[in-house]
Amino acid sequence: MARAKGWFTDTPLVDQDRQSHVFFSDLLAPRAVLINAAFVGCSSACPLLTQQLARVRDGLGVRFGKDIWFLSITVDPLSDGPDELKRFAQRQGADGPGWRFLGGKRDNVQRVLSRLGLWVDEPDAHQTGLIAGRAAVGHWGKLRPDGGPQDMVQQLSRFLAPS
Repeated sequence: MARAKGWFTDTPLVDQDRQSHVFFSDLLAPRAVLINAAFVGCSSACPLLTQQLARVRDGLGVRFGKDIWFLSITVDPLSDGPDELKRFAQRQGADGPGWRFLGGKRDNVQRVLSRLGLWVDEPDAHQTGLIAGRAAVGHWGKLRPDGGPQDMVQQLSRFLAPS
């Protein structure tokens, strides 16, 4: 895990509830995660993808928030502070335990998203792909968002520890 921590870094980010988290140790190491890049000012893909992920969350049942978390990281940290991220999450029915909408200092967000291959200089140019993984076993993969919620639940089950 030391190698993974070195790669992903313990860069501090701030969530929609104004809580600070160091990226690897607090968010990645304890559980499986699904990560996406989004931004509040997006009027097309981001709201739709977030709503789809809310249906995926529901499909995960009791495992969501315990065995797996969703991490939505803004690609527009200068505009998307905790209050904006909170309102966006609430509008999409996605604000709750186990789903962190993350931002923070631009350099910190850029560092984290660059390591994930998700940083873009212009927010409108961001990717809609998803990254899922479980740091404890070094198992990572990309998921496509165009499948239905049940398909995505099935894909995510590959990253969950046996219950």
